Amino acid sequence: MYSSSFPSTYLKRIDGGFEVLLHDKKVFGCGSNPNYYKRFTVTETGKITLLETVLMFEAPEEDGMCVD
Repeated sequence: MYSSSFPSTYLKRIDGGFEVLLHDKKVFGCGSNPNYYKRFTVTETGKITLLETVLMFEAPEEDGMCVD
């Protein structure tokens, strides 16, 4: 499945720190290699909190591939 409507990565200032959205992909290992976006808060003191993980897409044609 593919979609071009994924959110762009960003960093925005919020009260007490920042909100960050990053893309993440399982690169190594065997099996599926899903792509996610993850939303975090980072406080001014450095505390990182994961708020949300959302599956963007998977590539079934890569399911049999193993990457070290």
